Amino acid sequence: MIEGKISVTWDKNDYESLEYQTHPNIRRGYSSTASESPHLDITHDICYKIPNSISSCLDTFNLRSVSCQIQRYSPGTYLPFHKDAYLTYKKFNNVGKNDRIVRIILFLHDSLPGQQLWIDDQICYGKAGNFYGWKDDCLHMAANLSESYRYNLQITGIESKQ
Repeated sequence: MIEGKISVTWDKNDYESLEYQTHPNIRRGYSSTASESPHLDITHDICYKIPNSISSCLDTFNLRSVSCQIQRYSPGTYLPFHKDAYLTYKKFNNVGKNDRIVRIILFLHDSLPGQQLWIDDQICYGKAGNFYGWKDDCLHMAANLSESYRYNLQITGIESKQ
């Protein structure tokens, strides 16, 4: 698992005031290992227009061919445990067979009780600026069981060769 902390260069108005759209096909591009709950929604909203106050941190992660989106999870939404296939990312980024894809989740605000990110068997909880991630097809899930929106920046890129 990848983890760390960066300095916060944004405030909540930088991500709360953006225009979001519902993810167009949440089940495309991953293989779920869990059954779905009839009581929670499998969805989240996304925004590809990243303010400079947030995108200024991207060089920190030393990735090539970076793609990112801000994700907004409404209360009562989740993604069950799954592994990403990165179908769209691979299609548009000329990923070679020896390239390792890296996925980073950067917390844009302090986690609230009920806001969850699991990577394998580790729960990831923290303050604004904390980030967690994985390489390739690691098992993970996300949920928002709180009463407030959950915002994070999802960063996808190819591991830079040393």
